Parts: sequence; C-alpha cells; structure tokens
Amino acid sequence: MENQNFYEGRILVNMAASVMRQDDLKPLHGNLDWERLFRVADYNKISNLIYLAILGNNEKMPERWKTRFYERYSDILKFNESCTEGEREILVLLELKKIPVLVLSSSSRRQLYPREEMAGESSLKLFFLTRKIIFLQKAIWSI
Repeated sequence: MENQNFYEGRILVNMAASVMRQDDLKPLHGNLDWERLFRVADYNKISNLIYLAILGNNEKMPERWKTRFYERYSDILKFNESCTEGEREILVLLELKKIPVLVLSSSSRRQLYPREEMAGESSLKLFFLTRKIIFLQKAIWSI
C-alpha cells in the first residue's frame, strides 16, 4: 500500500512538472486508480495541472475522471476571472477615495506564466501608505 501511495504521488508530481516545464510526459503504464489520483491532486490543488497533462499526453482514462479533472480546471479559470474583476473594483474604489496604496501582489502575476492557470491562486496584497488606520478600515469595509 505504501509503495502504491509513493508511485501515485510520483505520477502526480511528474505530470505537474511536465506541464510546468512544457515538455512531453512519459507514457503511464499499469492500472491507475484514477479516483485516488483525483482525490490526491484535488487535495493538493493541482488537479487543473493534471488535466492539462492528461490532454497533452492523450492519456486513456475513464470518462468520469476526465470530466472531474475538467470541472476542476474550469473552476480555476472562473475563479481567476472573478478574482481579477474583484481586484480591479477594489483598486478603482481605492483610487476614487484617494487612498494611497502600494500593490504588493495581485492576479496580474499570472500573466508571467505561459498559461495563466499554471500560476495558481494569488491574492491581492496591499500596503497602505497612510497613517489613518481607522479611516482605512472603515473605507475598506464600506467597499
């Protein structure tokens, strides 16, 4: 059982790494427990990368699990779009209220990747350049 866990974990790491490196994945041999692979990939939040690896490798797998991996992939795309829109709204409102802020991190870092969904989740991190902390807290909550 422990060898099986190690083998399946290694498969997932190799699949995710091949997508990130954009190289060819070696063919998978043997009977794979796709349910277990999906659960582990989903728990580690790499199921979207595994879906890309499956597509790139023309991997033969049950349609049920291919669909589940696709659902996670499409969820990430929708989540990324909504985060980007939300970040834009927050930054526009901060600008309208003339609140000085420095953007430390945002979803725009995804544009640095060959495929944006490879970047994973990123949150908007701000550094406020004012000493009026109480005012800022009220302004943020009113947004």
